[in-house]
Amino acid sequence: MSYTEFYENGYGVSIISSEFSYGLELAVLRGTKENAEICYDTPITNDVCGHLDSKTLAEIIKDVKALPAPNHCVECDKPTFNTMCDKCKENDDEEPVSDCCSAHFTYPGWPDSDMCSKCFEHAGINEDE
Repeated sequence: MSYTEFYENGYGVSIISSEFSYGLELAVLRGTKENAEICYDTPITNDVCGHLDSKTLAEIIKDVKALPAPNHCVECDKPTFNTMCDKCKENDDEEPVSDCCSAHFTYPGWPDSDMCSKCFEHAGINEDE
């Protein structure tokens, strides 16, 4: 069995049950029917939910429908619940920040770009960090 459903908030669910799954299994999706990916960074779960009974499955679906539409990362524009996605946060301490807004530089980053990702002005490196 395989079933996929999407909601107005930009999320959806994929539900499967087969000899290869963890019983009745649900994955939270982000996107649309035409272009979706499994979402591992919601307040609901950071993985696929397995071994579900019908009551728990219905509760998770209700929670997914109620999720707020995601923000977008200020660095890479990927949907996230924060101002910066987890991948960009990992690189946060490694990359220099601008001397105007203390924000990272636009892609591909310093020294290839001297544009501040917050104000989009040319900037130097903040040496106080």
